[in-house]
Amino acid sequence: LNIPESKSKQQYEIISDPVQIKVFLKRILDSSTLLSTTIPEDNEVYNSLIVSIDNDNHQIIIDQLDPKHGHTKLLQKKELTVFAVIEDINLSFTSALVDVNDQSGIPCYTLSFPHNIRYYQKRSSYRVQIIRSFSIPVKLTCRSGEIIEGELDNLSPEGMRIRFADNFSNTMKSGLSIPKCEVDLPDGGHILCSVELRHVAHGEYGNVSYIGIRLKSLLCLEHTWFIRFANLIERTRRRRTHYNT
Repeated sequence: LNIPESKSKQQYEIISDPVQIKVFLKRILDSSTLLSTTIPEDNEVYNSLIVSIDNDNHQIIIDQLDPKHGHTKLLQKKELTVFAVIEDINLSFTSALVDVNDQSGIPCYTLSFPHNIRYYQKRSSYRVQIIRSFSIPVKLTCRSGEIIEGELDNLSPEGMRIRFADNFSNTMKSGLSIPKCEVDLPDGGHILCSVELRHVAHGEYGNVSYIGIRLKSLLCLEHTWFIRFANLIERTRRRRTHYNT
């Protein structure tokens, strides 16, 4: 079952940016990922699939629940918590039931877009979300000479995700090796290394695109700068959380 460990055993982040939520939902749809779902006050797990996404109305349409007796319980509670695994990442979210279509005899359920997605990761690969006030530029230089510039969105010991304000070349695909990646960190550290594209989400929502990359040929000193900066972000986030409570 695609249900992650309890929150006390796993680190996770809350994805609340509407653009990122749509990107993750589309990745689940495109990969035909099997969903494990639960209904409030019910210990049973029901499987389903996302069959389509209605971006205009901010709704998800999922297939019938298996086992089928989940249908009656969902109609009663009108809420569903969904668990999915894509590329070894555990995701979960809760959505409200909006409508049911069973004209064909096989029910499909329309759910509202979730307000947030819980993004679970193994402790060894925990990602640090960059505080927007840091605004850290990233420059990629492809073998063709094309230069692509964006901003650091999150980072982990193995890689990072980059956000772009505009769409970029369709030649940017998963598995592509890029010989030069440059990042200037606010604490004076400078990262220069080659990278491999692990995931690409071309701009479909508000002309925002994301790519996930794995760091390669990173020198020991540069890796130290990288980890130091990640720790700085975490300390800053904890202080802000403490002051706001």
